[in-house]
Amino acid sequence: MLSEAGKKAGRAIGNSLWGNKTDYVRLGDLNGNSVGNAREAARIQAEADEERIENELVADQIRHVMELNYSSTNIDHNINVLAELDSILASLPTLSWNRSDAEKKLHKTAKAKIMMGIEICLSKEPNNPIVRRIADKYAY
Repeated sequence: MLSEAGKKAGRAIGNSLWGNKTDYVRLGDLNGNSVGNAREAARIQAEADEERIENELVADQIRHVMELNYSSTNIDHNINVLAELDSILASLPTLSWNRSDAEKKLHKTAKAKIMMGIEICLSKEPNNPIVRRIADKYAY
């Protein structure tokens, strides 16, 4: 009985110090919440956290794509940038309606950057077979 009282006292102290930031989910009847409501709230919160993390990761990828630069003199560097952008596009869901809004923005950004890179590369070396293959893939 003393052990149980110690647990309860510890949780009460923890709740008063850290409030909702405790590391366990309350499943009891607190503030009118039933066990089912508490589980549903925890599930909804987990889904929201997962979506937020996914959007942050895609935003980081968009920033990375925007930071990629082409060289006016180094065709090998440009081919590496094109290959990296191609792999980013290949990692996205194939069908556009399966993409989130953030993934659609990433696709649009990467595709525009690829088209610009193809144009730069073809202006320097119009007969480069690697550049031609990428240009054909993206119907340039």
